[in-house]
Amino acid sequence: MSEPLLSVNALTKRFGGFTALDNVSLSILPGERVSLIGPNGSGKSTMVNCISGVLRPEVGTVIFEGRPLNAISPHDRIRQGVARTFQIPRPFATMSVLENVEIPLMFAASDRNKTRDSSSRLAAATEILASVGLGGKLDELSSSLTQVDMRKLELARAIAASPKLLIADESMAGLSGTEVDEILKLLLGLRERGIAVLMIEHIMKAVMSFSDRVVVLVAGKKIADDVPQAIINNPDVVKAYLGE
Repeated sequence: MSEPLLSVNALTKRFGGFTALDNVSLSILPGERVSLIGPNGSGKSTMVNCISGVLRPEVGTVIFEGRPLNAISPHDRIRQGVARTFQIPRPFATMSVLENVEIPLMFAASDRNKTRDSSSRLAAATEILASVGLGGKLDELSSSLTQVDMRKLELARAIAASPKLLIADESMAGLSGTEVDEILKLLLGLRERGIAVLMIEHIMKAVMSFSDRVVVLVAGKKIADDVPQAIINNPDVVKAYLGE
């Protein structure tokens, strides 16, 4: 069995007297698809922010490819291979779709994967945008995109950073059923690029279709970590999250 790509060990994060994460551990293998679910306030966002470096835990370690990340800044974690998308996309509104993807190719990717000359950058950005279905919108302003295309651009920008792990934070929130299927197909296709995915999502149909494993948080504690079918049949998960 291969070594974990990501290991989160006994993570605890407090905000004053409130414990948002309480001794939570999880791991992700190279290329694995893991979903993180739980009710609002369960600690999912805090977990994502601790992994990506926005927050520092009081206790515990985040280890990526055998290297501790606790003391590493968010932008250096991206260069190490940990990228994320946001529930509310944050493109450069005054730049074109193409320019939005060229930026991470220039600055976010590791030195090994960084695209230095303009012609190579253009080719790489064009290929990535075509792969997410935005090949016909290269010159459009990102601010003019529909909600689903904005989510596709968010994924394209993350892919451009050449991650080994992508954290997808509610990439399907607020989308129609057909649009959810579009984004789910793109996330499923990331394995072909060698990218593991930690997906935070409330849409259980998507979670069941996507996941190799599902991790469940409730009130800052991990209550389950198993294959999808076992999760939906777990009485503790049903009671706390899925509904009896």
